[in-house]
Amino acid sequence: MFFYNSSTRAGSSGKLDASGNYVHMKDFPPGQFGNWGSIVSPGSGRLFFYNSNGGSAVAASGQLDATGNYVNLKDFPAGQFGQWTKIVPLGDGRLFFYNSSTRAGSSGKLDASGNYVHMKDFPPGQFGNWGDIVSPDSGRLFFYNSNGGSAVAASGQLDPTGNYVNLKDFPAGQFGTWSYIVG
Repeated sequence: MFFYNSSTRAGSSGKLDASGNYVHMKDFPPGQFGNWGSIVSPGSGRLFFYNSNGGSAVAASGQLDATGNYVNLKDFPAGQFGQWTKIVPLGDGRLFFYNSSTRAGSSGKLDASGNYVHMKDFPPGQFGNWGDIVSPDSGRLFFYNSNGGSAVAASGQLDPTGNYVNLKDFPAGQFGTWSYIVG
């Protein structure tokens, strides 16, 4: 597990053992990490850091090794990534990006070296107005919006090449009103 404090930019790593006990591994001092608005793990100990930075998005990739040490893999140049309000890890290094203002999306993948490989862009308006997007398992996405009381939801899938396929639009009211959804 990776812990991050956005105020101090410090971090920590740890894990849960087989009995569910927390085992602290490493502390990283204040200022070691950048100013990040989102941090997700696309799998295999890799981390993807992102901040829309008020217009010119910045991002980086890193990895936690088996002993909890952090290794910076790549700092991406400002502007390489669009403006995203949600980043959803899908496993196998894959990431899904969503902008709630434009309802556009994008897919990509972090390789084992932390390099980003862009896969597909999805145009503005392709996706609905979603408050939550989670991946319950590798490749599938669950979209949800409480919509002021009459919740709406949908499911979809990203194939291994980053293409999106809509699977199901659920009728309004099928799901309750939830504050958080975890995949």
